[in-house]
Amino acid sequence: QACASIGQPQLMRVYEERLQKHRLHAAQILLTYFDLDSRKLFANAQKTIQTLIAHGKFIPIINENDVVSYEEIKFGDNDRLSAEVALMVKASRLVILSNIEGLSTSQDGKGDLIPVVKKVDASIEALAGKTNSQTSVGGMVSKLIAAKLVNGARIPMWIANGRRKNILVDLAAGKKLGTHFLA
Repeated sequence: QACASIGQPQLMRVYEERLQKHRLHAAQILLTYFDLDSRKLFANAQKTIQTLIAHGKFIPIINENDVVSYEEIKFGDNDRLSAEVALMVKASRLVILSNIEGLSTSQDGKGDLIPVVKKVDASIEALAGKTNSQTSVGGMVSKLIAAKLVNGARIPMWIANGRRKNILVDLAAGKKLGTHFLA
């Protein structure tokens, strides 16, 4: 928690520096499980995000508030948090960037890429392996949970490689990259 309180301002400074090149500004929003569980706090967060987006020059940077999140029932991963926020703002899509290309035909991620998933069912869930990365929390399991959440609200989702240059621009242009979970 102490490390988070030191690192969060540094992270926001990097976002701000990068966004200023495009005449945009970073807006930090830190959430906990309780913010989304409380109707009043949920509504406040929802309105704040919608207001920032409506201005057209602010990019909400949303993260779990690791400084105060200590309870057992916390998000624990940004995949779940991103799905909850996508539902909150009624997003048109959710893109989860990772260090992998997308869902693979094998649990170790070394199989063939699955470009489209129509429904997250038991056969798809069986492909989810645990993460081997020290910086990841949920691996493919948490991404599939996120897909089920947003797909249930008719929001399509993609998992794509965040290390690929221009990945968001390419996805926005309709290029077939990563794994697309149909709404």
